[in-house]
Amino acid sequence: MSWKCYELKIKAKSPIHIGYGSQLGIVSRTRYYIPGKTMWGAVTAILSRNIMESYDAEIYKKIGEFVKNHLIFSYFYPVTKANNVLYPNYTDEGLKFGGMSKEEFEREFITSYLSTALDKGSSTAEEGSLHEFELISPVEFTGYLFTDLEKNHASAMLPFFVKEADEEEIIVQLKGEDVEIFDAIREIQVGGERNYGFGWLNLNEQPIETDEIFAKYRIELNSDYPGVEVKKEMVALSHVLMDGNERIEWIKGDIEPLVGREWDDEKGKGAGQKISDVKICLTPGTRFGLKEDEKIKIGELGIWEFFDVNRGFIKE
Repeated sequence: MSWKCYELKIKAKSPIHIGYGSQLGIVSRTRYYIPGKTMWGAVTAILSRNIMESYDAEIYKKIGEFVKNHLIFSYFYPVTKANNVLYPNYTDEGLKFGGMSKEEFEREFITSYLSTALDKGSSTAEEGSLHEFELISPVEFTGYLFTDLEKNHASAMLPFFVKEADEEEIIVQLKGEDVEIFDAIREIQVGGERNYGFGWLNLNEQPIETDEIFAKYRIELNSDYPGVEVKKEMVALSHVLMDGNERIEWIKGDIEPLVGREWDDEKGKGAGQKISDVKICLTPGTRFGLKEDEKIKIGELGIWEFFDVNRGFIKE
């Protein structure tokens, strides 16, 4: 199987809130980047709307599986006007974003929004309704799309057929309608607090085919999953699943239990109604040392995973 990798440059047209961790008092924190899972959710939503005449939970679920298996998004990081990617990086001086300290990054790129509900009877703030959430200011982001779609690729799961797939266009047929993937995702909305108008992203330029990510690692594209060039010392450019952590010789950074909401099949409740199993991960920016014979794949939702070197990258 062969993958293609496209560099995507997207411009935030409004501030973005990517919910993170527990609330601090009245403040809801944001991540300082856009995870692959967030992009997956936004792209699933926009493609589903292209083929649904009315809401259809089953179609939404199937489109989500299609995107997860065939359109893998990396994490997306802010970019300066000088085109420097500000991915997190744990250094001897502490956590940095590109060459900026955490404090410098927050001063330039993080803002907040304060809101409260009004008590109609008194025309004053309703007690307990004051809340504030952090936001990433409107900036440009860089990330990557990995796809294994090839012309004449058909899916039994969906009313879906690939008509064209090259470096300029990926055209799929959904319910008899042609949908060009890059056009479909030219404007998407990501993250939380979308009812306030936050989270709008525009695809800034025509995607460019490439074989490296963030000018840092070359990638393996001729396997069942895209893989990351392995060096003796690595910087995590996404969350890194810690399964088989005996493969990691040392860590400089942080570990996070990653949990989210998933589709609930058992009770028939649909999207977001089931809490996922907890995954223990290295956080983006964490430095770690590896044995030379290790392999890393870019799995579903852009999360890096270790894989058995003797088995290669095998799609489960």
